[in-house]
Amino acid sequence: MGVCLVAEPQQVAALLHAQLPLSKRHKERARAQPALFADSGLVLLFRELEALGVGPRDLRAFLVGGAQMGAGVGSEIGPQNLRVARRMLWRQNIPIEQELVGGAMARTVHLQVPPFSLEVKSPGGLSTTIP
Repeated sequence: MGVCLVAEPQQVAALLHAQLPLSKRHKERARAQPALFADSGLVLLFRELEALGVGPRDLRAFLVGGAQMGAGVGSEIGPQNLRVARRMLWRQNIPIEQELVGGAMARTVHLQVPPFSLEVKSPGGLSTTIP
């Protein structure tokens, strides 16, 4: 799932593509690739933004994806990523401005700054742009 954090006055935005929800379940992999996970990836993103002078009060969030792909083992990863991201954003008091989440279809996200725009494409040519 994609977590996009935007601070428009500073003309800064960041996009995390979280593939798994919790790093504690995969400690070795998380050390090597923290941005692969929703929890450690967001911590990393918060730190990088803070280094640029952007704090939680400056940010608003957009969530994309979190689809439940198929059935069986691994089908709950998208919804779990979504729950972890929402919880972490809530803890930082970062408002979620918009969500294009759930369902059973993959999405592609393109982030552009400045000016801020987020384009979300779905199979079949459906495209949504968030200014």
